[in-house]
Amino acid sequence: MRKLLLIITIFQFANPIPGYSWGKEAHEIVAKIAFHFLDDSTKNRLLNYLDGMSIEKASTWMDEIRSDMKYNYMKPWHFLAFDKNTEEEVLGERNVVTVLNETIFSMKDSSKEKTKQNLLIVIHLIGDLHQPMHVGYNDDKGGNTIRLKYKGSTKILHAIWDGDLIRDGNIIYESCLALNNKLKVNVSSIDVFKWATDSRLLLSDVYNYKNNEIDKNYINNAKPVIEKQLLLAGMRLAYILNTRLK
Repeated sequence: MRKLLLIITIFQFANPIPGYSWGKEAHEIVAKIAFHFLDDSTKNRLLNYLDGMSIEKASTWMDEIRSDMKYNYMKPWHFLAFDKNTEEEVLGERNVVTVLNETIFSMKDSSKEKTKQNLLIVIHLIGDLHQPMHVGYNDDKGGNTIRLKYKGSTKILHAIWDGDLIRDGNIIYESCLALNNKLKVNVSSIDVFKWATDSRLLLSDVYNYKNNEIDKNYINNAKPVIEKQLLLAGMRLAYILNTRLK
């Protein structure tokens, strides 16, 4: 699959997708990995800005405030979807890619309160960006219209990736962190558009199910993909905080 060219416009993104994202477990794994790789001065600054909130709690804030109508404007920020086999697409201004990129480079504000909110956005959205279905296909709303057999019940494909595969695959912080001993991930720059493209390329794994069913083989194959995505998200978040929170 060739690299996607993302062209940003000022138009509002249409056809909103139902509100799903990585589950609590995944976001907390990403946050804990990031904290592990922060230097001491960045840890102190981060905790000062979070004002008593842990980085794990910060990672789920954007999901926890979804029921508060004053934050409705943030709902489209968790995702981006466009048609299959598209190499060039005009994207809306406010989506996971554009908001994350914008907020990273304006993260530290003169106001402590504004900096805290920017951190809450970045810490959450870096996780969402690494869930492949958050840069998914428009025709099935990022997998939210696909129902599959899963362990004796019927579930939505997007939701399966958000949490079920993590719990049933026993994916935890320690297993993701240990993966770095093998991969030796090195993050040396911030490239949200490239990271989004890389996540999009994983959709072939997401849709590699048979007979409308998620079987044990699928679960086993998904585990290393998810562990790597969570590791990458955590290490990229660490790099962002270490470089942008100075």
